[in-house]
Amino acid sequence: MSGVINALIRDALTVAVSGHVRPDGDCVGACLGLWNYLRKTMPQVRVDVYLGTYASSFSFMNGEKRILHEPSDETYDLFISLDAAAQDRLDVFEPMFERAGRRIVIDHHETNRGYGEENLIEGGASSTCELLYTLMDERQIDRDCARCLYLGIVHDTGVFKYPSTTLRTMTIAGRLLEKMDKGDAQFIIDETFYMRSFAQNKAIGLALESSYLELDGKLIIAAVTKPQQEALGLSPQDLDGVIDQLRITKGTEAAAFLYALEDDDYKVSLRSQHISVSGIAASHGGGGHEHAAGFGMKGPWQESAKIITAEIKELIDAWTES
Repeated sequence: MSGVINALIRDALTVAVSGHVRPDGDCVGACLGLWNYLRKTMPQVRVDVYLGTYASSFSFMNGEKRILHEPSDETYDLFISLDAAAQDRLDVFEPMFERAGRRIVIDHHETNRGYGEENLIEGGASSTCELLYTLMDERQIDRDCARCLYLGIVHDTGVFKYPSTTLRTMTIAGRLLEKMDKGDAQFIIDETFYMRSFAQNKAIGLALESSYLELDGKLIIAAVTKPQQEALGLSPQDLDGVIDQLRITKGTEAAAFLYALEDDDYKVSLRSQHISVSGIAASHGGGGHEHAAGFGMKGPWQESAKIITAEIKELIDAWTES
């Protein structure tokens, strides 16, 4: 399937690229990976990347300073949505998607039903960056593009630990390694995945202090309110590592982390070992993967936690009985 991306662009001269709200490593990596690839293979095409706020550790990627953070009134020939499971996940950039001449969706979320004229969706892929690699001409992937794609694969596989990691995932990661400089992989893994700022450490400590067990220890829940964030000077990005810390609690099957975007407006992150939590996220207007998903809930977090607990219980009971 090499070069599929170039064929999809066809006669477009202006291309907008964007991804989901609160972009993670896979989202930012895919957007900038595509930007670097098209900049090399189709220099006659103007490509603009639009994304919301993301972790400062991603700033090492080539083209990062060219990312636009506010929507434009321009009507692009083509809009490519990357790593966004539903159209409304494009957030403030959704109107740009709607008025573009053509719309393409490239994604790996199982809950994505396709909302473009052309949809390249592979729910079994570990990441959108892995899928994107299969659509590119491998010979045209340079170091700048490879570093972006490697970042996305690292983040969405939890450094190759999640069940979505396959032989193809590892093969592609190895081929990307060959295109990068010595030390690039270690830098990406250490600086963007494992490294924690002092604020992030405080956030993890705060969440762990608030955490509690439900369902006979099979579910761990933690929450951080808006006043708590403000008291410690935390941003939403400082809370990124909390759910992964909760996920590795011994004896648990699932983890839920709720943090306030505004008062009584919470983002919920779910992780699981065996049960599929993507359905829960989809039922609340969110999305994600079988073992990692997220969505929003309004109201006191304690009430939301009760709802989540009941939904997780149903899944655990069904899995236990099967």
